[in-house]
Amino acid sequence: MPYLDDPGLDPATARGLRRYQGKVDSAGPYADRVEAGKYLFSLYNRQGNRVFGAVRDRLATMCSGARRCGYCEDSAGDEVEHIEPKDLYPEKVFVWENYLLACGPCNRGKNNRFSVIRNGRLEDVTRRRGSPVQRPRGGAPAPINPRGEDPLEFLDLEIEDTFRFLPREDLSDVDEWRTEYTIEVLKLNRDVLLRHVRGGVFAGHASRERSWARRPGNAGVPPANGIRRGRRRLMRAGRPRSQDAVPAQAAPRGEIRQQPSRTDPIPRKNAVSAGVKNISTPDLHPLYQELTNSAQASLLAARREAYGAYRARLSEYRSHRDDGANKADLEHRKNAITTSAHPTVWREMQRQQALIGELRTLFEEVPEALTW
Repeated sequence: MPYLDDPGLDPATARGLRRYQGKVDSAGPYADRVEAGKYLFSLYNRQGNRVFGAVRDRLATMCSGARRCGYCEDSAGDEVEHIEPKDLYPEKVFVWENYLLACGPCNRGKNNRFSVIRNGRLEDVTRRRGSPVQRPRGGAPAPINPRGEDPLEFLDLEIEDTFRFLPREDLSDVDEWRTEYTIEVLKLNRDVLLRHVRGGVFAGHASRERSWARRPGNAGVPPANGIRRGRRRLMRAGRPRSQDAVPAQAAPRGEIRQQPSRTDPIPRKNAVSAGVKNISTPDLHPLYQELTNSAQASLLAARREAYGAYRARLSEYRSHRDDGANKADLEHRKNAITTSAHPTVWREMQRQQALIGELRTLFEEVPEALTW
């Protein structure tokens, strides 16, 4: 998940978006504005509309590689995604800062799921099907916003073995929950979920989690910090051989909505009613069939391949530099690295190079690459 540097909009395109947003804002009560936003976005966000043609072109300059998704960095980013869902926030339907290009799996998986941090709680404000169209409760957005925040201030990418995203160890409690929520909603470790679902392990974790959440008084539950450490161990570990191989206190990977214990520093409101089952039981989760489909892309394998490609290209750069290649050739090879897919892998290679022998040697020989 890369940081997306804002290239800005030309004045004509910015005026066009403000004009469209004005139509939404003047549509009347909140429910009418929601409907107007959905209708007008589908009307204007199409081929032939000059405003959205320019929007897409500018968003494409923010992508890595060949127009890669702004979330997973892997698949083609071909859909204009609202970071804060238009069904919840009609005032942001045509706001430039609320856009990025996403791939279909990330966009559909996230859909209108959204949570906020309110009074120290992670509160789900997703509007369920058939629910009244009412303004969501206020609060700071929970998901990491790559348009305004550097995801690597919250995330670590493990590049020695698993290639999974993890919350950084030095985060505050709120930022740790924001990070876990982002990983879960966007399925940034979706290959991990796929393996656990197929092996039956994920369902076993989910069963233990639901039993814990429903237990009166949460009697006998480990402290929240211990649960988070157990989750980290599970994320770092390889595939368990069996359900019994998983620590009993570990929360299921991707599951973060538990009923709080008395020691939980971030009590979450209405955890069970707000959707504990959203990702905990394969038969209820809407993405289960897609995730178990053999065509589902493996983000972890793609990151591993990107790591090998970056390392090979940097080695080639070193060889050509040492053989006396001209400046234009070296600049071309540098650009091949800095414009490749999965830029987060490259940034983690720079950040972790002193800890990994093969990278330390390579970057010591090509120190200029630390600033690319």
